[in-house]
Parts: sequence; structure tokens; C-alpha cells
Amino acid sequence: MTKPIEISNGHDTVKIYTGTSRGRAYYQISFYRAGRRERRTFSDKKAAKQEAKVILGQLASQGEATGEAITTTDIESLVAARAALDGLPVPLHLAVEGFAGAVRRMGMPADPVASLHQAVAFYMKHHPIGSKRVKLEEMAQRYTDSRKRIGLSDGRILLVKVVMKGMKKRFSPENCDLPTGEEVVAWMEEKYTCPGTKNSYLKTLKAFAKWAVKEKLVATETIRGVDYWKDVKGEIEIYTPEELRLILNSVPKFAVPRVAIGAFAGMRASEIQRLDWSEINLERGFILVGAQKAKTAARRLVPISETLKACDRTHFSGPGGGLVQGAVFLGCCV
Repeated sequence: MTKPIEISNGHDTVKIYTGTSRGRAYYQISFYRAGRRERRTFSDKKAAKQEAKVILGQLASQGEATGEAITTTDIESLVAARAALDGLPVPLHLAVEGFAGAVRRMGMPADPVASLHQAVAFYMKHHPIGSKRVKLEEMAQRYTDSRKRIGLSDGRILLVKVVMKGMKKRFSPENCDLPTGEEVVAWMEEKYTCPGTKNSYLKTLKAFAKWAVKEKLVATETIRGVDYWKDVKGEIEIYTPEELRLILNSVPKFAVPRVAIGAFAGMRASEIQRLDWSEINLERGFILVGAQKAKTAARRLVPISETLKACDRTHFSGPGGGLVQGAVFLGCCV
């Protein structure tokens, strides 16, 4: 068939299709009445046009009588809407209600279709398919458990617990999103004064956010761009022999090895905390710092100086077990 002839009254449309059958031309008019499609065929083009005009008059009269007559345009929209919903388990009326409700919530934008697409794109960016929405409290517990699983030291685990507890106390544990960078900065500024403490907490929070994205619990690392606080270190002071002697004579007996090793072996506090008696070899004159206990994750031998040897050896002859007791280091000013 060729392109149909369309006759309209401004509201309804009747289409006239031209074709041939057994070598003879025919003219078929097509229109919708009360939601149903009707067709009539004529052998004369003039008669088809005249009938089309009559039908348009009838449709116009019916429209005036009912006030809600379904037009040809309505029928075409209905067919297109059904095609658009093909494969989706959503009834047409619910799809229309959902679209209308979304447009009203957006404040009736000038281009509702484009605005709705933008809103969906924004939502999908922050809540991608496959993400697992869990509460902040559960998220924090999962992170703590994962740090234990990968073998972090007791001191690092304790720091993670402290930070996670503070975060849940500061922000709603029922929330399924991470705090924003601005919220974290405000929290640190209000709660802590020492830059070292703020930086220690912030570093832990950034690692937590990175883990949450990797686990698909959130879409973005909300605190990635937060800068660390400038930490101005004070002048490094050196104890005099008399001051150090006074310290060694004042601390409890069990703490003397810790103080002596820190003073004369130059080891980090965290490394001393993890030492075991079996790693101190007085005969051969070295202290073994295993890779799993060193900050740099590299095994090394620390010489035992003559000064360290000169300390009361009875302090180094205790039974096996942890060399150091007392508080766990969490960073500056915690």
C-alpha cells in the first residue's frame, strides 16, 4: 500500500488506504470508534472520501456527547505505550501513575522526560546495580572482622574498633551511607585537638571507605578528598644519662626491659610491644624483629648495644611470653 490519505476534523482522523485486488483499485477507510478499529472498503475514491467526512461528523458528535471520547491520537498513544512496556511486568495504568507521581515530586519540570532520566542516572551512579545496602553498624562490624582476618596487629585492630565505635556514636548506625567529607571534618574538629589523632582516625576512615566501595556496600568513597591536618612536630629532645637513670629506677620492674630497649636499641614502640622473649638473644647480641611485627614488613636484626647489656640482666631472664605489658599505642595523643 502507498502512504494513506488522512482526513481530519482537528480532533479525529480517518485514513484512506489505496490498493489493488485482481487488477482493480480499491479504497479502504480506517478509523477508531469507542476504542475499536473499523474499516470500510470502496471501489470509488470519491465515495471513500465522502464516507470519511460523514464518519468524521459522527465522531465529532459522539465526542461532544460523551466529553471523553477516545481519539485516534489516544489509540496510537495506547498502542505505543503497550509496546514500550513489552517485557516489563507492570500494568499500563501503574506505569503512568508512577511517571506522573515522579514528575510531580520533581516540581513539574519543563521537560519531565529528560528530568526523570537525569534523576534515574544520578540514583544509579550512587546506588549501582549489585550494591548491597546494609546499615552503617553492620558495615563497621564487617570491616573490623575483615581486618582481623587479614592479620593486622592487635594495636591496629584496637584502633579500628575505637574509630568504628566513635563513628557509630557520631552518626546514625541505621544509615546505609558513609558520612560525607564535611561531616567527618566537623566531627574531628569538634572532638579532637591533636592533629596526630585526627590524622590517625582519618586514615582509618579512608581505608574503611575504600573497603566499603570494594565490597559494593556503597558507590563512592565519600571522604577520599579530605586533606590531612598539618602536624607540626615539636623539637626532639634527648634524655641525659642522669634523667634516663632516674626513669629506669622509677618504673615498675616489669617495664624496665621496654624502657631500656626503647632507649638503647632505637626500636619503634609498636615493635617493642610485639616482642617475645624468644626474639631477644643476649648471647649472640641481637634482637630479631620479624617481618610480621615490623612496620616496614621486613625482617631485621637489631644489635644489643653494650649499654643495653649493662642494664640489670635479671630483667631479661623472665619466662616466655609477651615482653611488654601496659597500654597499647594508638597514635599521637589518643
